[in-house]
Amino acid sequence: MIVPAEIETFYVAGAGRFGRQAVSKLLQLRPGARVFVIEKDASTAEKLPAEMPALETQPVIADAVEYLSSRVEAIGGGDVWIIPTVPLHLAAAIIRRLTGRVSLQWGEIPLLPHGFLGPNGELYSSLADFTCPEDCPQPVDHCYTTGESREKSLVQILEDISYHNYPSLVLRSRQLAPGVGGFQVAAIRKLFEQLNNISGPLVFSAACLCHGVSNLLGWENNVKGGIN
Repeated sequence: MIVPAEIETFYVAGAGRFGRQAVSKLLQLRPGARVFVIEKDASTAEKLPAEMPALETQPVIADAVEYLSSRVEAIGGGDVWIIPTVPLHLAAAIIRRLTGRVSLQWGEIPLLPHGFLGPNGELYSSLADFTCPEDCPQPVDHCYTTGESREKSLVQILEDISYHNYPSLVLRSRQLAPGVGGFQVAAIRKLFEQLNNISGPLVFSAACLCHGVSNLLGWENNVKGGIN
């Protein structure tokens, strides 16, 4: 379904605990918006209408990467958002599918705050060494939990990362409700303009002010593919 760009629209990827929390907050705080849930497990998706009667749209039973990748060029402009609540680096997966790039192994782990590797080669980082509250409003210049000032956001740290002199691109996640972050479809399309000018490996991250996930992206066998 293609929704007119003037309607604020949210695609929530995943119908698990965090996906449902995101839907509840968006329905409460963003009246008039359209909220679509993408869930590949049919049994989970089919329960949503009864469990969340305020959700006026039918769940989309599909793989989130496949569904959203096929619609990046078609589902609207600046008021269309993707809310990732699936256990993978969704933005990187979409870029890989649309550009032909692949995830490369890190030669060594970049020095990032509280960084650790995930199971699929993704690198997580965070300014916090504790579990943040689920309703954090994410103040611009300080930590909501500790009150300490924030000299540099994680977005800035990732933009400035130096890893083998590879370019570093960061997709900024914006807070849409307390504890709910997402990125604009238009921002992904804008990234393609930058990707067109990068022939070699790059560090790609999606991050909010405090938390991020990064992948090293390149070409299989060092052979460049095409960008759709």
